[in-house]
Amino acid sequence: MNEDTGKLDGATTVGQQLDQLVGLISVLRDRLMGMTEEAVERVAADERVKRLNQEVRELADRLSKEGKDAAGQATSFVQEQPITALGLAFGLGFLIAKILRRSPGRY
Repeated sequence: MNEDTGKLDGATTVGQQLDQLVGLISVLRDRLMGMTEEAVERVAADERVKRLNQEVRELADRLSKEGKDAAGQATSFVQEQPITALGLAFGLGFLIAKILRRSPGRY
């Protein structure tokens, strides 16, 4: 076999040619197996990505729904008890201002 081209030489015996052919088939088989393994790994990775993508979508939908529910509850609370809501907002603002004044790295 010519090592540069991978072709069988004309000056070899039939037995040598068969041995060379068996060697070439073995190399091809190994390459195909490697390519098959890579393809299987890619398919598995694609499936994992699809599954994760679906989970992220479901989580985003759930969080969006929960956020809308919480906003609706807050709106209802403010409408039902405006004085209490105003007092809570003032108290939280006061506490945050106190904390920020004491913080050493303030702007």
